[in-house]
Amino acid sequence: MKPKHQIHNNQLPQNPQHEMKVLSEEERDKHYRKILAQLHLTDAHRNHLTDVRRLSEFVDFIGFRSWENKQVEQISANLPGVVERNGSLYLFGQPGLFLPIYNELMKMHLH
Repeated sequence: MKPKHQIHNNQLPQNPQHEMKVLSEEERDKHYRKILAQLHLTDAHRNHLTDVRRLSEFVDFIGFRSWENKQVEQISANLPGVVERNGSLYLFGQPGLFLPIYNELMKMHLH
């Protein structure tokens, strides 16, 4: 029998006892920057951005990364896009491009 609140693949957490803390804009920015450092851009995504979208000069400048369901370290479990599974933290969501978007104060948001 599986534990009641265990998360697999892209299932949303179903733990009503765990109340998530809302992170400040500064905290979210810090953790998204840590995630950015732990991700890379796959060749397939780079080719799509350079050959299909013609964004060659912007790919590295913008900081595109490939989002995937992978374990991350030193990230808050309260960060949108992160889930806890078997005592470890993982990125959550459909695999695809991670596009860092910055607000007017240069704080990063998830897109």
